[in-house]
Amino acid sequence: MVNLMRKFAKSIGRPGTEIWRGEDMISTLPDHLLCHILIFLSTDESVLTSVLSSRWRNLWKWVPRLDLNTSDFPYPNDVTCAAFIDKFLNLYNESYLREFKLRIDQANFRSNVSLYEPCLGVVIKKPNVRHFQVESDLLEHWCTSEIRLTLSACQALVCLKLHLVWLNDFESLSLPCLKIMYLEDVVFPSDAAAETLISCSPVLEDLKLSLHRDDVVVVLRVYSQSLKSFTLKRAVPVYAINGAHTVLVDTPRLVYMSLIDYQFKSFKIISMSDYVKVDLDVDFELMRDELSERNIVYDLLNNFSGVRDMTISWTTLKFIHRFHDMNPLPKFRDLTRLRATMSSDASLEVLRIVLESYPKLKHFHFTLVMICKFLT
Repeated sequence: MVNLMRKFAKSIGRPGTEIWRGEDMISTLPDHLLCHILIFLSTDESVLTSVLSSRWRNLWKWVPRLDLNTSDFPYPNDVTCAAFIDKFLNLYNESYLREFKLRIDQANFRSNVSLYEPCLGVVIKKPNVRHFQVESDLLEHWCTSEIRLTLSACQALVCLKLHLVWLNDFESLSLPCLKIMYLEDVVFPSDAAAETLISCSPVLEDLKLSLHRDDVVVVLRVYSQSLKSFTLKRAVPVYAINGAHTVLVDTPRLVYMSLIDYQFKSFKIISMSDYVKVDLDVDFELMRDELSERNIVYDLLNNFSGVRDMTISWTTLKFIHRFHDMNPLPKFRDLTRLRATMSSDASLEVLRIVLESYPKLKHFHFTLVMICKFLT
């Protein structure tokens, strides 16, 4: 904090004057500026400033942001953290809180995350909360308890980020200001719930989605008139054998799409921008039926036959090469810019097959990944 004060004092000092003689210049600022400074600290760090002087004793309580990590709380962590959140919410006006971030540390395998459900339900309903984030630092296949959340009408919410959260079913939902939604290893109660969450966000621009291995979604519908960036990631690969989905995408303003290690039964694009950039890093190794693999890979690539900018991983190139004799690549007649990655021990035939499918290619960035083999 002293170093912070020194930097701030130096930045406001007048030329030719001594700006630091040990005096507390920051404490002379008005409350609203001090609270703005504390916004850039975690809540734990903000609370520590209360020991600086009587001037700072209660300032942290007026910072419109809660940024909490359960590992910062004394044992039992979940009990004390949940109690702190409840007390904070009860002390202040409901319109006060703007940002909420909670990181749940389950490293001791004794976490009782169900304690957070009531307070999270209160926070998400706050009328002026703009940023809401809940995450867990435990690998999802070791998770022994569920973080449950019920979404409702959130009129001011702009950014929603959830990790390892089970969403309860909802009767009505309105997210009129939501622009950013990152859902990693999230469980939806139904196909309709997943579709509603996306479609009830009329200004959504950035969506990253990774469904949990326990999700029950069969058909994932991504319908949005405002979406510009969409990333779809598969659940943990070892659990993905029965986790394939049908994916339907209707996003006429989309300009960027990334498919990472995802498992499809079918993938269909109804609409997207003519200038969309596509990153493909898909893997179908866990499927048992080669005919299904071949058709899925071809149909997937055919969705992007009209794009102009594409990145293809080595994982995807291997499948293209594997099934080329039975299912040649569709022609990408409009593509002018391509980035591809290939293993150093791969056949150059792979490169020839790919390049033949891009008759208008002008820019080609090729990355060779070196494979080290050790003699035994």
